Amino acid sequence: CPLRRGPIAFNGPGGFVGAMDYAGSCENNPQAHWQGFRGIIQPKNQAPVTLMSITDGTSNCIAVSEKELSIRNLSTGNDQCDNAGFTWGYDFGSSGNWDNTLERADVQVAMDGANGLAGTGNGTHGFGSRHIGKMNACMCDGSVQGISYSVTKTVFERLCYINDGNVIPSNSF
Repeated sequence: CPLRRGPIAFNGPGGFVGAMDYAGSCENNPQAHWQGFRGIIQPKNQAPVTLMSITDGTSNCIAVSEKELSIRNLSTGNDQCDNAGFTWGYDFGSSGNWDNTLERADVQVAMDGANGLAGTGNGTHGFGSRHIGKMNACMCDGSVQGISYSVTKTVFERLCYINDGNVIPSNSF
């Protein structure tokens, strides 16, 4: 995000990496998984997402958004949400290390540093940005919507799930 930083590479766990200010939306709430709800991004052992499987509608589901990061450790490689770059992936090393490319739907959306994990210097593993009042999200239809930091966790989770049957009108976020 140009508001946060320009293109940058820094030394991460596997050498120099390109920083990533955006993350994909994935289902990671265990309760949602048991109920069969899915996010747009799936691990390699899951069936791929198709347009037909986005039953809540492509304009009602988040594909990619800005992620909340630690201001103190921005671009240093010391924030586990900002230390491995865009190549990290969902299943990197079979260890489930998804922090750099995917974020949690069940964490309150926040401005950078507002809800960082206390004392750790890490982001929240949730979505957010440097923007005042809201972050930007790319919906599955390619449109971009502003999402208010005051959106409830329940509404935000429903925006991240592609098939929970809870279609959220755009005036709700």
